[in-house]
Amino acid sequence: MTLAATGHRDWYGLVTVAGVLQVPAVARLVRGAALAPGTRTVVEALRMQGRGWAYIHLRHLARELAAPLATDAGGRFSVVLYLLASANFLGLGLPVSSPDWAVLIERNSDTLFTQPAAVLVPAGLLTALCVGGNLLVDRVLARRRRGR
Repeated sequence: MTLAATGHRDWYGLVTVAGVLQVPAVARLVRGAALAPGTRTVVEALRMQGRGWAYIHLRHLARELAAPLATDAGGRFSVVLYLLASANFLGLGLPVSSPDWAVLIERNSDTLFTQPAAVLVPAGLLTALCVGGNLLVDRVLARRRRGR
């Protein structure tokens, strides 16, 4: 809302702010997910072998963190999309002339009973994008687990 009040109604500003708002939660997730694997004896053995910080963190711990981060990214994608769509629907996001699904829903909301497809199709596409993103992440993670 602050960006809209100051006149910054471009898509990259909105996406940047929505992404920055997610940083604390992602950092907390990464820290929590890295605590257990970071204290295992494997990490101590790698240190004793003379492996550097980059090798331990980027090769060993990154593999341990990939699944929780991918799962969280699927959920956060839906949350960010919801934030952007909500801002656009309320008229705080993109201008009304932009080709955005939430803008189309807001612009056509008064014709819901006369032309329901003008509202329901963009709403269904937004929902399909959120659900499809999460299903894609789940499928990739399931294939990765089967491949082991």
